[in-house]
This record gives sequence, C-alpha cells and structure tokens, in this order.
Amino acid sequence: MTTAVATRQIVAGVLQGAVAVAYPILIWLGLTRFQPRVLALLVLGFGLIRFAMARRGSTQSSAAAIRSLALPAILIGSIIGAVLIWNDEIGLLLMPVAISLAFLFAFGVSLFRGPPMVERFARLQVTDLSPEEIAYCRRVTWVWCGFFVLNAGVAGFLASARLTDAWVLYTGLISYVLMGLLFAGEYLYRHWRFRRYVGAFTDPLLKRVFPPREVVVGEVAASLRAESRLIVSDRDQRQLEWRVPEALAVWPGHFPNQALVPGVLELEWIIREIEKWEGASFELSRVERLKFKAPIFPGDRVFGDLRADRESESGATYRVELRVRDEQATSLRLVAKGAAGSDETPEASPVPADEWSTKGAARAWPAPSDLIPHSGEMLWLHSVLDHSEDETVCRVRTEDLRAFRDSAGAGGGWLSLEWMAQAVAAHDGIRRHSRGEAIRPGMLLGTKKLELWDPVLHPALEYAVRVRHVFGGESGMVSYDAEVFRIDSGRLQAKARLACRVGTPGAPLV
Repeated sequence: MTTAVATRQIVAGVLQGAVAVAYPILIWLGLTRFQPRVLALLVLGFGLIRFAMARRGSTQSSAAAIRSLALPAILIGSIIGAVLIWNDEIGLLLMPVAISLAFLFAFGVSLFRGPPMVERFARLQVTDLSPEEIAYCRRVTWVWCGFFVLNAGVAGFLASARLTDAWVLYTGLISYVLMGLLFAGEYLYRHWRFRRYVGAFTDPLLKRVFPPREVVVGEVAASLRAESRLIVSDRDQRQLEWRVPEALAVWPGHFPNQALVPGVLELEWIIREIEKWEGASFELSRVERLKFKAPIFPGDRVFGDLRADRESESGATYRVELRVRDEQATSLRLVAKGAAGSDETPEASPVPADEWSTKGAARAWPAPSDLIPHSGEMLWLHSVLDHSEDETVCRVRTEDLRAFRDSAGAGGGWLSLEWMAQAVAAHDGIRRHSRGEAIRPGMLLGTKKLELWDPVLHPALEYAVRVRHVFGGESGMVSYDAEVFRIDSGRLQAKARLACRVGTPGAPLV
C-alpha cells in the first residue's frame, strides 16, 4: 500500500468518524434552517463521496467491496429516498437505527458463517488464538449483537415518537458512552482473564494491574490425581485401588451433561503408577488391544491389575485391566520404547510440511468449541485446518493440554489419542453444523494399536491431527483412521485406527 493511499484512508476514516459522531447535532441544527429533503441530499452526497473513497483505497476486489457495502447502502438509500419523496424528518432520525441494524446483520451473520466478527478483529493482532479465546470471541460477538439491538430499539423509539431533543442526547452522546463502556469493560475483562499481551500501548500498564499468571504445573497436575492404595506389589504384578475424586479438573469439560473419566486420564494414572513401580520414567511406544468397556464416574472405586512381562531383554511390556462396579472397565497392553518391534522408522506425512500451515486457509471453519461437546480443560483442538466428506484435519498444540503437561510444558505421547478422538468428533460436528443440527456426544471404544514414534509431545512444536472415515453410518459404531503429524516437518508422531460409538444429541452416553 502506497503512502498516498494510506493517507487517503486515514483522512477518510477520520472524516467519516467525525461526521458520524456529529450527525445527530448536525441534523438537529439543520432541521431548524432547511427542509428535510435538502439535508437528505447532503447526506446522500457525503455517502457517495465516502463510497468512492472506500472503493479507491480498498484492497478487496470490486465485487467483494460492493458486497461489504451493499446492506448499509440499501438501508441508507431507502431512508434517503423516503425523505426525498415525503419530505419527512423522521427518515433522517432513523439513520442511526439503520447503521445499528447494518452492524447487527454483519456481526450476526459472522456467528453462522464464521469466524465471528470479534475473532476476526482479534486475529489482526494474534493469529494463534486458543480454543478458550475463540469461544470467548464468539460470546463477545453475541454481546455486541445484543448492544446493537438495544441501540437500534432506543433510537428507533425516540425517532418514531419525534422526541428530537432526547434523540439528539441519546444518539449523539449516551449511545457513544455506552459503546465506550462496553468496549472498555470487555477490554479490561479480557486482559484480566487471559493475561495475553501482544505489544499494545496499554500493555505496560495492564501488566502491572493484571500480571501474567505463572503456570505451576505441579499444582495444576494435582487436580488430575486420584488417591491410590496398593493391594499387592511385587516384581511382576501390582494390584491397587483408585478412588476417583468427586471434583477433577477435567469436569465439566468431559462431558457437559455427564461427567466421565477420559480414557487418556486412565492412561495417565496407569503410566504414573508404572513409573512409581519401576522407579524410572516410562517411555511409551505402543498401546495395544485398548478397550474401554465401561465408563468410570466421579466417586467410583477402580481396581487395577498391572502385570509386567520382562522376558524380552530389549524392553518391557505391561498388561493392564481396570475393574469398576464389579465389571471390566478397561483393558490394554503397554509396550515400552526399546521393546521388540517398537523402534520402526517414522513414517512421513503425504502432505508436504509447508502445506500444513496453509491447509484450509481459504475457508474459515467453525471453532472447535462449536463442533464438539468438550470444554474447559478438555477442549484440546486448536482449530480446523481442512474438511471433506471423509476426512478432517485439525491443528493442535501442547499448550492446550493444560493440566496434562509436565513441568517443562511437554505432554506424554499417549495424549495423541485424545487429539484423535476429538478430531473424529469435529468431523461429525462439521457435517452436523452445516445442516444446522445439534452436535452429538461420542465415546471412544478403543483401538487395536496406537503407535507412537515419539514418546513426548514437545511444547515448542505444533501438530496436525488427521482423521479419515473408514466405516459406519450416522449413528452407532464407527471407525476412523487417525494420524498425528508435526507441522514443521510433516514427521509422523502417532497413528491408530479408532473404534467409536456416536450418541444422540442431548441423550446420555451410557
């Protein structure tokens, strides 16, 4: 953009803002000296000049520029036409109503043909919005829609009642004060909640008022722990009992209407117990014959049977069975890195690494919070990169694992399983979202083999998870092939075929 174009845009913006603020007073004074249709012609002339300047300085195509200005032009043109025909001042008084309705339409449409308007503004400064920030932007967009409804309603009532003095006071002062208070209040609340600073001129002051939160991983991780009691412990077998807390960090995010222990949290408990048993860190290579047969609820007593197989000199394997309410809840086999057959050469992604960061950029997909029933600590998808009838690709980050990260900010490779499961839910959610249907809960039933080419999810990296539908219909049992890749290199991180069960919107899973 040249300096001359930039200067014209700044001048046009300042002029438009000044006229918009002064409009109520100018109309109020003008009506004491001129006929309404004369003022309407002046407004029309200013509008045409502003439209020409916007077209000249716009970086959009002509068609896109016309579409973006179509609704305001139609509303304002209709009002001006009515004033020219009937010479009635009420048309001029309804102009702020038309502007509020145009904003309402733009913000409202963005909620259904995303991303929401506030998210678009946020991404001008920050491109890597977290799932919580994306969901927050959607809620704030709804708040602004409510404000525009209120603003249009009050201005419309004063105009229709021809309370000109009150109309001038509201549209020329009170509405701007309310808008400023809403903007300032949301700005302060956002910085208090997220503590994200991107170099704005207010950051030095706000950092003092709302210091960035220090993440104490140990304290956060404690919110995932379940109290355990050893029953039997020897070289090859370990039996114990877990008491599931009534309050865990993963609830109510998994799920909103029915708290269940996530499968990855069961794996977390099992692997940490193995580490205590062996007195060393456990590097996982594979999870085999994983089956989730019965859900685990808050307050449950879970009995675990862990058996070690150390016959192979190259590494250990562990067979695990969990029981709850006198039935088998979970069974699996863990293969340590270094065990026989666990060190195959990593596969490469069929998508070049430089395409992962731009894949799907041409279309704005709905936010993950609109596609899956997870929230809070268990909303782990960052964004949707691409989608087709049989496949969905999502971007994921270790920082979104929250309490599941260690003191260095890394996560265990087995957490890839939850990324895969949530991507499956997003695939179904996009299809239902496009049809205007409610999202559905689902349950991961297991996998024959989860392969990990790196036992750690590194905090400095971003990953992409891709799921492809294999078989199954709109409900009941479904199967997906799932893969997790590093975005920087396309290197394969994890791979599995998932078996899932899809539920009915609003109905309990179990």
